[in-house]
Amino acid sequence: MVNHLVLLYATRAMQRAARLLPILVLLGCAESGASGRAPSMPLGASSSEFTFQAQPGADWYTTRPTPRAVRGGPDAERIEHALLEVGRARAMELVGDGRLADLATFIAAAVDPAGSPPASSAVDAYARHLGLVEPVPLFMVFGSSRETTLSQTLEEMMRGAPKNVGYNRYGITVVPRFGQQLAVVVMSAAGAEMEPVSRRAAPGSKLILRGRLKDRYKHPQLEITLPNGSVKHVAEKAGADFDFVAPIAQRGVHRLELLADGPYGIEVLANFPVFAGVDEPTMAPAASTASPMAQPSDEVAVAAKLLVLLNAARKAAGAPALKEHPGLAEVAAAHSQDMVGSGFFGHISPINGDPAARVRKRGLGFVLIAENIGRGSTADEVHTMLLDSPGHRANALDPNLSHVGIGVVIDPNGGHSQIVATEEFGGVSKSIDLATAPDDLLRIINARRASAGAGRLEVDPVLSDAARRGAALFFQEPSEPQDRIVQRVNGEIVGPLGGRGSPIARRMRVTQTFLLPVISLEHATKIEQLFDPAARYVGVGVAQGTRPETGPDTIGVLVVLGWPR
Repeated sequence: MVNHLVLLYATRAMQRAARLLPILVLLGCAESGASGRAPSMPLGASSSEFTFQAQPGADWYTTRPTPRAVRGGPDAERIEHALLEVGRARAMELVGDGRLADLATFIAAAVDPAGSPPASSAVDAYARHLGLVEPVPLFMVFGSSRETTLSQTLEEMMRGAPKNVGYNRYGITVVPRFGQQLAVVVMSAAGAEMEPVSRRAAPGSKLILRGRLKDRYKHPQLEITLPNGSVKHVAEKAGADFDFVAPIAQRGVHRLELLADGPYGIEVLANFPVFAGVDEPTMAPAASTASPMAQPSDEVAVAAKLLVLLNAARKAAGAPALKEHPGLAEVAAAHSQDMVGSGFFGHISPINGDPAARVRKRGLGFVLIAENIGRGSTADEVHTMLLDSPGHRANALDPNLSHVGIGVVIDPNGGHSQIVATEEFGGVSKSIDLATAPDDLLRIINARRASAGAGRLEVDPVLSDAARRGAALFFQEPSEPQDRIVQRVNGEIVGPLGGRGSPIARRMRVTQTFLLPVISLEHATKIEQLFDPAARYVGVGVAQGTRPETGPDTIGVLVVLGWPR
């Protein structure tokens, strides 16, 4: 099984200069940014300083844009004209959103005289305060002037942005700061249309997330980080429409995340906190406290720091420490270099494929593979952004994962060095008692069904015989693809028994077969259909052996579920 998630999330850039220089900072939920020094925009000087007033917190999260996306008079309108011109050249369908202009004002208030923008966590928190759900992948701050056209300036600054991010929303503000006009442009990528969701909920309640993915995405999935720090996979759907019920069972902050499969792998389309019986933190702009001159330079040191942070987080969560694996580190380093060299940010490389393909090509026999990628100014920032994403947090703290390789490339593009990090995880199986394994797995499944209010599954002898033979075939014929084995099991259940006149057909309206290589019996509970309350019959087969694509001691679980007539 392949577990790989993409992060485009908040980052910040830092520059020091005698006068305020242009800043480019990429933020977002599938990528975590780059920064750069670019030609600055000619703006008028101003002797008055504006006073920031935080907007009231929104009652709802929504993907619907609000009016007044451009603030600041003629200067702001000129920037909008140039931005739309650049957008047309890049085939972007840009729509203004007044909340992004509010976010731009927050950023303008937090920039310090040295040119340091606010911390990424502060920008993310204020975006959610405004009711934004989608990643906010890019903001640009313009300071002191040199003669150049606005279109050239914007094009130059956006050149460092990953090519695969579909920016389609913008907000612009121009305010007086530091004796001049300071301009901030914020752009985001809205990948889904979602009905409004309350930002606050009562403990013990449920939230409905309903909507539709945009054309480039499919297979919506919902993850949630609970107040205790654990991550729950809520549900997933085929196609583009989604209708999820998110449980808000406890008092505290719940972090919800909507993911979907895109052209470069799975991406985060929405990530936001819901406050259950607790107050939202006070919103106030503050510049970064990190040194403006601090720029990463030692790739080995950054990778080592990320490993220390990872294992500290796992220790706090009660998960065993990860062991360094040189082969995984080579795969991770190659992917980081590929992303920098090819100008994309994602899990699926146009050249080298997805994480599983890259690990298998290296000849590494891991049953479970997971990948996190991040981009930022410091190791601490990359690590924090990853843990703030439920999907990435689940990978980082997964006790089934035992090994990791971290590959870091320092990307100098844009004038400010940025960390591009890939964390490649692997998990291996442990020996199990095959005589008791089917019964052990069934006990685990039925216990979880009972806790969810579903009835116990009834063992069917015909389904069980087919499941046992199918699990054995998984290792007896290691060159046979998994889908072919599933087809053979299905044919064995239905074909020889006389179609609709068979005992199976008289009792069951449908059966479904699942074959999964796992590293533990608990890991097999990732088959969501096992917990469908309408399912009644089951057959379980468990075997252990070697497959070329998963290595030695792989546990093969084959489950046949039946739904009654």
